[in-house]
Amino acid sequence: MEYYLLKKIQNYLQVNNLDAMIIPSIDPHMSEYVAESFQFRKVVSGFTGSAGTLVVGKKESALWTDSRYYLQAEIELQDSGILLMRDGEEQTPSVAEWIFSQKTETKELLVGYDFSFISVDWEKKFVTEITHLGGICNRFNVDYDEFWIDRPLMPSGEIWIYEENFAGESVGQKIERLRKLMIEKSKRTDSYTIVSKLDEIAWLLNLRGSDVAYTPVFYAYLLVSQKQVVLYVDEQKLSPKVKAYLEENNIEIKQYFKNCVLQEIEKEDLYLCYDSKVLSVAIFSLIKKVGYEGLSLVGEMKAIKNETEIKNLRLAMKKDAKAIMAFEKWLFEALQNKEDLTEISVAEKLLFFRQQQDGFLSESFAPIVAYAEHGAIVHYSATPKTNKKIESRGFLLIDSGGHYLEGTTDITRTYCLGDLTEEMSQNYEAVRKGNEALSKIVFPKGTCGFHLDVLARQFLWQLGLNYGHGTGHGIGQCLCVHEGPQNISQRVIEVPLQAGMIVSNEPGYYKSGEYGIRIENQLLVKTSSVSEDFLCFEVLTQVPIQKLG
Repeated sequence: MEYYLLKKIQNYLQVNNLDAMIIPSIDPHMSEYVAESFQFRKVVSGFTGSAGTLVVGKKESALWTDSRYYLQAEIELQDSGILLMRDGEEQTPSVAEWIFSQKTETKELLVGYDFSFISVDWEKKFVTEITHLGGICNRFNVDYDEFWIDRPLMPSGEIWIYEENFAGESVGQKIERLRKLMIEKSKRTDSYTIVSKLDEIAWLLNLRGSDVAYTPVFYAYLLVSQKQVVLYVDEQKLSPKVKAYLEENNIEIKQYFKNCVLQEIEKEDLYLCYDSKVLSVAIFSLIKKVGYEGLSLVGEMKAIKNETEIKNLRLAMKKDAKAIMAFEKWLFEALQNKEDLTEISVAEKLLFFRQQQDGFLSESFAPIVAYAEHGAIVHYSATPKTNKKIESRGFLLIDSGGHYLEGTTDITRTYCLGDLTEEMSQNYEAVRKGNEALSKIVFPKGTCGFHLDVLARQFLWQLGLNYGHGTGHGIGQCLCVHEGPQNISQRVIEVPLQAGMIVSNEPGYYKSGEYGIRIENQLLVKTSSVSEDFLCFEVLTQVPIQKLG
């Protein structure tokens, strides 16, 4: 790979006297998975993981990523000259610390980044940290188009209506609930909210799209007040049916382009309800009145599934279980018959069985089919170069999911194919028992995910083992496979679990160079039969978990 963009950026830093340029993996909507036209970090560095921040300095560059991608990043950055920063490890400096450490002459920094790709919350923490280090941070807005000449065009997939019999609530009802929440939070009747997260726009409007791989969303912004709803979207994506639907729901259509919503803000004196974690610096910099700041209002609403969504998700789980159990039967018969199986051929066969189910739309993420030592790469993706033959021994880890009209699935199973060592069996059972312990807990209302995380880790801890990723994340309804604000992890995120939320339960263990183990189910948070003041989990995933011995 030629790292010509890396060299071009370093030359730009020298000419403009910038100390560093920060390139995150997100788009202007703070998405986890993004269209090709926003994958600048991937193009510059060669690292293909979904999470990571690249910092280009005048002489050295570094990339921060979490434990899911340590091994993958090691491989992909090998010839780049880019330093790998293992985010989360005690000895790893933060982005701010590393940039500040590169400065030799003065403590005043000039750091460049595209203001559209940095959240208000991230920038605030970054500048505060530089200040605590004794520095002064000046920010410089950089446009990727100055470097990325052959940038791919924006996606243009058609938008479609997600019918109310799947959504369980009309767009009018959702907007009315949002408006009441805006008044409740801001204590004003003239407040606005900018909805920039793609899955929140899709959910609120009962629309779906195909602009991002494996995620049925479309690029847009939404501006909502008590009197007006404006959707900024590429009109070429709207069929006459969808245009009529938007008109019926009093939703005005305006053209989408980068930061198009900024023009509206400049015209108006808005009192804004916003979430600093999802609002870009570019948009925030033009707001004249800072209103209510808190969790995304639409995100809060979306996280709690209604009765129709839950009923439909149970149907999706039945379909997914039917596909996976048919796949498992095929897999073990193929191994018994000594057929030639590889990671890629197994992934293709799993997709085939899902495609047989009514209402199946697509996979919900690129499947992880990882045999033997590849299982230790948490987000491994097989390529023709790495494609490994699967034999009747060791572990085969498969993490996969599907989008159905009824809902989204996410499941991981580690298949024990034979000839396991005592250590492998012991570690597998520690992961399995942790998954089971978390799923059976009864807990009081007000409990957050980080309070429960230890339940999934306890049996591994007894062996002196652990895993670096979180235990659980929210899951969308025919939307993003990773959804907030709820999660289960060691990180202190003070979002209480509530009845109607969906979370994954996926403890694991990874022995570098040898094997990986992960077992994942989807859980529904519901009121416990013990007491109305307590909650519990219902296991939605209907595929049995293999037990050893």
